[in-house]
Parts: sequence; C-alpha cells; structure tokens
Amino acid sequence: MIAQPTGIAEVLAGELTIRDGTTRVHLESTSICLAPTSKNVNVTHRALEWDREQLRYRMDMAAVEQDLQFHLEAVLVKVPASG
Repeated sequence: MIAQPTGIAEVLAGELTIRDGTTRVHLESTSICLAPTSKNVNVTHRALEWDREQLRYRMDMAAVEQDLQFHLEAVLVKVPASG
C-alpha cells in the first residue's frame, strides 16, 4: 500500500526476482482510492531495481483520461562513506 500526499492511495501486487546480483520488484495497482480533491488515477505500475550500487525506480500511470504511460523515474547512487 502506498498513500500519497496528493490524496491517492494505492494497493499494489507484483513479483520479486533476484538474478545475477540484481533485485527487481515489479508492482501493479490492484485498487486505487481517491480523495475528492485528487486527480483521477486509474492504474499505476512501479518498477524498482537494485544492484548494490544503484537503486533505479520507474513509475507508469494511467490518469486523467490518458492511457498508461511513463510518469517518472529516478536513480539513486551509492556514495562511499566518508571518514
């Protein structure tokens, strides 16, 4: 479950795979609840990949009468500890 500050709450289900040192999680929404003030979101897909050096994240969304499409992505890179 993910609750967003924009008034959208998602229940997601998916799968976890680990192969060649990379962990992957793929999730798809099974239910979406909307606050009266939020935009209409119909479907979300989320993908996370972690290979011990980077965490990659992508979100696709079908919302406001648009088909499922790319919404956002991020890459977090491990920084060596200082000191």
